[in-house]
Amino acid sequence: MSEEASERTPLLTESATVADTSPQAETSGETSNNNNNNNNASADDHYARFRRPFTILTPLSLFLSVLAFVTSAAAALLVAQFAPPGWYLDWDTLDENSYMVITTLFTTLFGFANLARLHRDIRLISLVFNCICDVIFMFYLFVCSVEILAYAASPRFPCRRAYDGGGNGVTCRPIARAVQALLIISSGSELLLTFVILALFLMRCVLLYNSRPWTAIQPRNGRWSVPTGVLTFEFSIKFLRQEERIDTDRREQRD
Repeated sequence: MSEEASERTPLLTESATVADTSPQAETSGETSNNNNNNNNASADDHYARFRRPFTILTPLSLFLSVLAFVTSAAAALLVAQFAPPGWYLDWDTLDENSYMVITTLFTTLFGFANLARLHRDIRLISLVFNCICDVIFMFYLFVCSVEILAYAASPRFPCRRAYDGGGNGVTCRPIARAVQALLIISSGSELLLTFVILALFLMRCVLLYNSRPWTAIQPRNGRWSVPTGVLTFEFSIKFLRQEERIDTDRREQRD
């Protein structure tokens, strides 16, 4: 009896250790879940706090995007189809206006998506994705709109002879003034759109910091650990009997 008790004692001790450690694992899991719930609650509170600025700036950005897209596309169409031979637009301005047509098209689509999500739910589209797009939009909008506005508002904008020397100022001035007005409106709205997107970008950065998505991975006891989960591995080992092994070797030798 004493030998059997001594053999079973380590097993009982090991099971007791497992039983003791399981409540600690449950406690740590509950703590991490509570922390995640608190972070989500605080993020929802901040979303609700910024809801009014978002409901004002998002439709404003959408309006400016549509206005900039329509005027930029109209200016490009007017130059391409109706410009007289005695007038031409600077090549850099043409390229920058083409960039603005594409950029304002994307800002319009993103504005519609954010506005629809804002009315359906308190949250917006992914904050990280929005912040990345905001940086790209602000760069193109600011650089191109400033250069287009400086060119369109300059006194040297009106008619000039084409490379072939044909045309006159009487026929080209109406087209030149129309294109000039469209470029001033488009570049001005694009510059205003840059500052609106900047305000939205700053608010999204605040929300991103308050939501803290990186807290899903936290240091515990000096070690980094990922959120709790279950990871299982399965493997099987097949043992052949001695008779089967002899038969298998004979078959291999015959082959």
